[in-house]
Amino acid sequence: NLSFIMPTENQIKDAVKAIKKQLENPNIDNEKNVGIKEGYTKAVEILGSPNLIWIYGQVSELKTEQGRAIAILAIDFLNGKCSHKHLCKIPIQ
Repeated sequence: NLSFIMPTENQIKDAVKAIKKQLENPNIDNEKNVGIKEGYTKAVEILGSPNLIWIYGQVSELKTEQGRAIAILAIDFLNGKCSHKHLCKIPIQ
């Protein structure tokens, strides 16, 4: 198993910036990217939230499996179980 260190505030800010850049990609609105957009939108909310327990409960409300998976990656990132690369580099088609 890989182990990562919990991110610093600056690393969290960098992740939010990278995700917002992904959300600005014109292809994010393609139908095949609906899950990525949903997940990244929730990931930005998760990374900015002081209450992970409340946010974690909202993940199940996401409509797509891919969106839920990305949201869980954001939680894993905050807990030091996922790298910035895995969270922020999901390819947009």
